[in-house]
Amino acid sequence: MKIVIVGGGTSGWMAALKFLQWARRQSKNITEIKVIESSKIGIVGAGEGSTGMFTDFIWDVVINEFGETHTDFLKETGSTLKLGIRFKDWNGLDTEYLSPIQTPFTSKNNIDFAFLHYLVEGKAHLSSDVGYLMEAGLSTIPIKETINTDNGGHSYHFDAHKVGKYFKKVALNNGVKVIDSEVLKLNRNSTNGSLKSVKLSNGETVYGDFWIDCSGFNKVLIEPMGGGWKSYSEYLPTNKAIPYVYPHNDVPKLETTAWAQNNGWMWQIPTQERLGCGYVFSDYFTNEDDALNELQKTTGRKIEPIRTINFEAGRVENFWVKNVVAVGLSSGFLEPLQATAIHTTLIQLNLLTEHQFLDNKKALLSDDIIKHYNKRISKLSDDFRDLIQIHYITKRDDTDFWKYCNDGLPKTDFVKYILEICKYRSPSIFDFDTYYGSAAWGVMSWTLAGLGLITKENAETELLTLPQKLKGDLKRAISHLEKIRNLNDSRLMTQTDFWNRIADGKLYEKSKLPVNQIDWRGFV
Repeated sequence: MKIVIVGGGTSGWMAALKFLQWARRQSKNITEIKVIESSKIGIVGAGEGSTGMFTDFIWDVVINEFGETHTDFLKETGSTLKLGIRFKDWNGLDTEYLSPIQTPFTSKNNIDFAFLHYLVEGKAHLSSDVGYLMEAGLSTIPIKETINTDNGGHSYHFDAHKVGKYFKKVALNNGVKVIDSEVLKLNRNSTNGSLKSVKLSNGETVYGDFWIDCSGFNKVLIEPMGGGWKSYSEYLPTNKAIPYVYPHNDVPKLETTAWAQNNGWMWQIPTQERLGCGYVFSDYFTNEDDALNELQKTTGRKIEPIRTINFEAGRVENFWVKNVVAVGLSSGFLEPLQATAIHTTLIQLNLLTEHQFLDNKKALLSDDIIKHYNKRISKLSDDFRDLIQIHYITKRDDTDFWKYCNDGLPKTDFVKYILEICKYRSPSIFDFDTYYGSAAWGVMSWTLAGLGLITKENAETELLTLPQKLKGDLKRAISHLEKIRNLNDSRLMTQTDFWNRIADGKLYEKSKLPVNQIDWRGFV
């Protein structure tokens, strides 16, 4: 069986490595994995964040499967650790809240009592071990290699260009083939409509049995195959991005900064060499020149944009059509907030290789299998749409953009439900559809708290009316969190020490640290 991936970049080469891992471990029928990419087509990105799914990929695939080292990954890609996101000015000027990559400590309960306790204290993020690391300026790396920790883990910030090249190197070293060309024409099977081959700009015709479209916004395969399109523009207010870079001013924190602006928000992502930045905005409320002037005024820097990226928030209606699957930006895009694109990419690849990809050409054309996959990924994308929309429901009303977000932007049905629940109590895990890769309560909790959508008064009431057993559980959970903080103060590198060790090339190898913390009940 021949697998052909159209498009390189981060998603294309991750797909190649993931399918190669699956072929080495389980598949006996995959005979070739080939990537078609064009050196004429650039990569979208100016510094990217990620989620715990990317950490799993680095360790489970790149390191454990293909023998790379953590040190080499960091060195060759210029990557740094990511503990979470710092949201500035979203709920008004001079406001701030933290969104750790880790979920609240007691988030799997019908009442997330540790989260409510720290929300009342004004620091909801302290209900996560990683939230404390962000506040205290600590990393997840122990000061000594022999120290074992259970601090919750990290994800990564990275340069998309360098990461794509690194993954490509690993893939080519392990037998993946590459063709530098562009797809000109699709040739379909006249009997069942599946994709038989593609004609390339170099004159070559490439045949394949299973195709992965990683061609980004161009949607080279999935669009002509009938993927369709479902727009989210009614519910998500931004549609342009201006990426740019500039050097570090000082030692950066191990976190993404999401800084609300007059007509959208600005990201700042620290890699080892620079800050990868960008302004995500709506052209209904400003234009590119005014957006750039606003950026320069806000940052006090002269900014040279890499390009302007136009996008429509949305997803394809059918991610999998016949023997073609769209992965990454070719399958959809919301906006850069919360790193949903790379997270969804990895969920798709994991489901395809470990669950729904079968060593049988007939099975790969099964309408029932394809229908189930499409339903599952559609649900994931729609739920992430709701997560992103929540971020724009703020107290800001100082510009037309923010007034529109509060008063004119239609709310999705689920967002309406969550906002209604928040009037009376804190939501919990049981208010969400929780499944593999979902956003759910653990992710949305930080934003609901940070924007004041869950009120301190309601949280206090819930804590006062806790059953006696849960009050005891709360005391034990708080005691455990405080114990871990005290330990981490003495056993983890500061973020400054981490940067110094990276610069000196002396960061030792470290086993993977889990992003999802152990159930709190294991400690009481």
